[in-house]
Amino acid sequence: MRLACPLPGWAGWQSSGSLGSPALVNGTSGAGAAREDQPMAWRIGVDAGGTFTDVCLFDDSTGRVELWKVASTPDDPARGIAQGIEAAIRRTGLADDAAAARLPVRSAVSDPVAGLLAAQEMARLAGFDGLISFDMGGTRTAVALLRAGEVPGDGIRLVDAGGDSIACLDPKGRLTVGPGNSGPGPTVTDANLVLQTLSPDRLPGGRAALARAAVGALAGTMGTDLLSAAQGILSAVTATLAQAIRAVAPPRGSTLVAFGGAGPLHAARLARELDIARILVPRHAGTLGALGLLLADLRADFSTNLPMDLSADALPAIAEAAGLLRHRAAMWFAGQKIPAQARCISRSLELRYAGRADELPVPLPDGPVTVAMLAAAAKVFAAAHRLIHGDTAEGATVQLVTVRVAAAGLLARPGFAPRPDAGPDATAARTGSRAVWLPEAGGWAACPVYDRDRLDAGNRIAGPAIVEQMDGTTVILPGMTAQVDPTLNLVLRDGG
Repeated sequence: MRLACPLPGWAGWQSSGSLGSPALVNGTSGAGAAREDQPMAWRIGVDAGGTFTDVCLFDDSTGRVELWKVASTPDDPARGIAQGIEAAIRRTGLADDAAAARLPVRSAVSDPVAGLLAAQEMARLAGFDGLISFDMGGTRTAVALLRAGEVPGDGIRLVDAGGDSIACLDPKGRLTVGPGNSGPGPTVTDANLVLQTLSPDRLPGGRAALARAAVGALAGTMGTDLLSAAQGILSAVTATLAQAIRAVAPPRGSTLVAFGGAGPLHAARLARELDIARILVPRHAGTLGALGLLLADLRADFSTNLPMDLSADALPAIAEAAGLLRHRAAMWFAGQKIPAQARCISRSLELRYAGRADELPVPLPDGPVTVAMLAAAAKVFAAAHRLIHGDTAEGATVQLVTVRVAAAGLLARPGFAPRPDAGPDATAARTGSRAVWLPEAGGWAACPVYDRDRLDAGNRIAGPAIVEQMDGTTVILPGMTAQVDPTLNLVLRDGG
């Protein structure tokens, strides 16, 4: 769900370029490939959304990155994923390599955390903290509070609002925006087409006319004109998204990190609604989820249930279980072609008090398992139980539930080498002008249009303006400025 509109019969947009110096990369939930003579050379991240499936491929030996989209297959997501991976193999020339048939493939479905990881990394490179992520796709939006040095994942709020969301009147006659397929009516994307914040020329023939007809029908029901109805749809979705963000964190003083296919399109008005003065639009905002899959360490967990009292009598069984799990982890490392220096293994025991079900994990140090080690684990468990549950169940027997081994492949991330400052003049990236209906400008405004791929570090754009790229559109409102930072993020600042 990385672009705000479905494109029937559309084969896909493509983009390529270097993200910086060569680096090993990986994907926790992505598909990965390795050449026998060049382990882990190719990495593929696949983000399967409701509207599009995004593919990000990185070659650690050259720094080459490929990003593109294929239409999702909601009836069978695996089919769209397979098509995306096959396209990646063809695009990189691996289809002509006999070794391609032996390329290992991992799970290829991501979740919102993948985009958060990439957003956090882009913000770190930009030197920003105090972040609110805003990931708006075709069918839903995910918002979360991001803090430096913390792994994102907790506190993600999902909202059924995206480019394909349907606008309608509720029983009280109020304009609302609901999930896609919730009934007849214009979508958020239709409203953007009518107002021309999205270019009608970038979509299949006839889509703009259909959008005008759908919004016009709603305008008739509302007793208003076409443009007012379209702007009302955008205002309604902005209010819904603002409410979700306020539930996550106080917005004032934060930086809004906008990504997903529709995030940069709606970020400027959302930021003003929330009184947020700075927006970060990552270089590959619309495919950031797929890229994020290449920013997380490879991980696998191995466990075995071993219910028994935690005592000296349990030593042989624990030692045997830990050894077998460690062997399974070693086989996994070999299968993933993870080099020895990048392998990390940790052990833990899940313990509980006899007669209770609230088990807690306790680290188990490396080395031979001893009575002293088990006694130390019991003390750690008692302290943790007191902290979390408020009691230590004095006199109760500590029981072992599970022995667990976690394996991690600590691989390097893609490099994002800073580019030299090319100066503020963005004329070379300008592709033309488009009339856009902006209430902030009092109606129709002639907005310069820029090609994101041609913007360079230091380039500066004054709003109102539109920036277009393969995987999305960024709206810069009147009173805002946008500047390209050294790693090609777009930083919007609001002075009005």
